[in-house]
Amino acid sequence: MEPAQTTQQKSAEGHCDYLAQQKRLKGVKNFGHSVKAQATESKRGQIAVKQQLRWHATVEEALDFQRKMNQPSDK
Repeated sequence: MEPAQTTQQKSAEGHCDYLAQQKRLKGVKNFGHSVKAQATESKRGQIAVKQQLRWHATVEEALDFQRKMNQPSDK
């Protein structure tokens, strides 16, 4: 309500909408307009079972190699 210099809520909301339409809200991301999320967002995050198994096998192999290489040396 301060930028609109008014004490009425409805008037302040109208002024904020006007500023967003005119793209005068430069300090706000996307000039104050909201952006709808993509419809396929949940599908992009899914991972197949084969990918999971390959990932876990790779990580386990790397950990086993680290355990083997980090043994105390015989001096």
